[in-house]
Amino acid sequence: MSDNKNTKDGHEHHHDQKHHEEIPIVVDQQHFKWPVRNATGLELKELVHKTDKSLWMKVNGPHDDKLIADNEEVDLEPKDHRHFFTGDCHTTEG
Repeated sequence: MSDNKNTKDGHEHHHDQKHHEEIPIVVDQQHFKWPVRNATGLELKELVHKTDKSLWMKVNGPHDDKLIADNEEVDLEPKDHRHFFTGDCHTTEG
């Protein structure tokens, strides 16, 4: 038996765990549609051809923006997890 259901409009709708709509994201003020729910920092940087830079996720409110590692997966489902920017990482090693 299938998980698919026909609706009144005659279209078959699939019920599964995958996100079936592209997710709108912004990296360095450029708009993209991402086909799945998760993306790594490196994948997001590759969209803007800045793999040599650091990537941050914009955080609303009084908190600092979040530095995203190349191998870190970001859940893009929450709408406040969809804005990113690149730049030089300024850290102080001590």
